[in-house]
Amino acid sequence: MIFEFSSPRRYNVFVGHMITAIKKLINQEVGDLDFAVQPAESLGHGHFATNAAFLLAKKEKKDPLEIARGLARSITKRAPRGFFSKVEAAAPGFVNFWVSPA
Repeated sequence: MIFEFSSPRRYNVFVGHMITAIKKLINQEVGDLDFAVQPAESLGHGHFATNAAFLLAKKEKKDPLEIARGLARSITKRAPRGFFSKVEAAAPGFVNFWVSPA
């Protein structure tokens, strides 16, 4: 994360709030699908990532990368202005999120 926190607790609260917000945006697209949102493993992959496109692709028998691209476009349009600096689809079907600095 590029953000600095005064304590591990504040970091955990931030991460929890971000995961909840991202899940709400994704749920508007995929409905009742049991997907994960988690902190990305490296900054090159954003701050957060989701596997929602993989699960939706399996359900709809479609290409996960195409589903991820659609999710990234839709979430970019619907997210509050300035919430993300970037939302990007990445092979083989992840959606990565970069949080805008406050």
